Amino acid sequence: MPSVRSRPVGLRFVGLRFVRRSVVRPVVLAALGLVLALLSIAASPAAAQERVALVIGNGAYKNAPPLPNPPNDAADVAAALRRIGFTVFEGRDLDRRAMVETVRAFGRALDRAKIALFFYAGHGLQVNGKNYLVPVDASLERAGDLSFETIDIGQVLAWMEEDTRVNLVFLDACRNNPLARTLARSLGMRSAAVGQGLAQIHGAVGTMIAYATQPDNVALDGDGRNSPFTAALLKHLPTPGLDIAVLMRRIRSDVVEATQAKQVPWDHSSLIGDVVLVPSAPEKAPPAPVAPGVASLPGSDPRPAAVTTPPADAGAAGAGRSQAADIAYWNSVKDTGDRAQLESYLTTFPQGTFVALAHLRIGELSARAKSTPADAGRSDLAAMPPANGRSEPPHAPYENCDTFNAPAGTDTYCASSVLTPQYGNRYGVKNLFAGDPSAAWVEGVPGDGVGEWITVSFDGDRLVKSVIVHNGYQKSADLYRKNGRVARVRLIFSHGQTATFALKDQPQVQTILLDRPVRASWMQVVIERVFPGEAHSDTAISKLAVFSDRVE
Repeated sequence: MPSVRSRPVGLRFVGLRFVRRSVVRPVVLAALGLVLALLSIAASPAAAQERVALVIGNGAYKNAPPLPNPPNDAADVAAALRRIGFTVFEGRDLDRRAMVETVRAFGRALDRAKIALFFYAGHGLQVNGKNYLVPVDASLERAGDLSFETIDIGQVLAWMEEDTRVNLVFLDACRNNPLARTLARSLGMRSAAVGQGLAQIHGAVGTMIAYATQPDNVALDGDGRNSPFTAALLKHLPTPGLDIAVLMRRIRSDVVEATQAKQVPWDHSSLIGDVVLVPSAPEKAPPAPVAPGVASLPGSDPRPAAVTTPPADAGAAGAGRSQAADIAYWNSVKDTGDRAQLESYLTTFPQGTFVALAHLRIGELSARAKSTPADAGRSDLAAMPPANGRSEPPHAPYENCDTFNAPAGTDTYCASSVLTPQYGNRYGVKNLFAGDPSAAWVEGVPGDGVGEWITVSFDGDRLVKSVIVHNGYQKSADLYRKNGRVARVRLIFSHGQTATFALKDQPQVQTILLDRPVRASWMQVVIERVFPGEAHSDTAISKLAVFSDRVE
């Protein structure tokens, strides 16, 4: 039996319209009254009116292999949302009728809500650019089945956007879906209408839509209790004072690391202003005690002046602080490259989880400082003067370009050359960010590819933080060895900064981490050295992603 924790409204679903049944059993009405009474006692009126969430996790599919994690994801997310004041309509392993009833009950509770949140984990699919959520009893054999077997995400979103409020949508629904393949086979020549993963959705003003992975790509279910995306969401959701945009960046960072960049969470946001789900705790008087060994002048603030603002409860001595505060503080300082901020973590959390890592980072910064002249700046990037004030990216006569909807905006990738299609395979620059893990960009000039390049132009100034590279042609181990791989690259930025980085001859994901963010309107990746292929001189890169933040 499906597990549903919501108002059991008697409904049936015809086409794409919700229709009320004319007869509802008295027993159901009585149970409904009891549930509502209990809810009114358990939750404050303000919380019930201001924050409403719909949480669904489907895993026990009857016509597809089961997914073990979505019910766990839904249960854990629902519990986390209740702890921060949401009234939650929760359903797990729902058939279509129960799913419609749960969605309808959620919709009725939105009248006075200031924040509406929808979380879904399970199978989803896109057909002709529209996205559908799949109940556990769905059977998809032809296009006409969609209206009767699935739930159109657009219906749920339209309901949420009827009134002015903050709407947050989290879709962990991009898993590899055999039902989509079945539908594609039945459509024959029209099978291209059935896309991989979910299509991008553009919400109204006040809406943020977050995907477990980039549009048109497939997310992982995970080996633990939760999927990688949900695990990251649960980790950062309780953090006090965290704006939703920062929350998504932290989720993205965790998932990219956990999946070795095979999965990159995505979001489309038209939110206006900050959205903080867990307010910061008010400042306490007197000021938090200073850890032993740290002097404080009378009337001064004992906190280090250079510290990136952490959650409020991370300002006191670390011995009595929660692991969540420990993690949040570490995340706020670990990538700054600032010794003072790393030392502030050690002062605040002397017994913290990341003490050893903090000491290692400090040691690395000290060694770098000793080996670098005082006037040379923090790195090659910081020391380089602007290159003739160049503001336009370089171009080549036969360059190949394509656009990519990145988390921070629209990125335009251009490659100086592309290998001519062979054996039905295309090697264009789009392969660097498309969802197909077996595709690659392969340069197309005589020789080994040294001097060939890729540029990534942004739709505005960005702060570039890191670059992720999947080296070589990773379609198979044999092709990886036969084609050339990149041994060293030079990064050149629009304002003239430049630096070289060595890559390893291995198929695993590699991260080029800049010692500090670089402001740029475009970036160029130039091949300076290669590992020669055993059979071909062409050099390949399977994936290349630039992680950056917009400069407002």
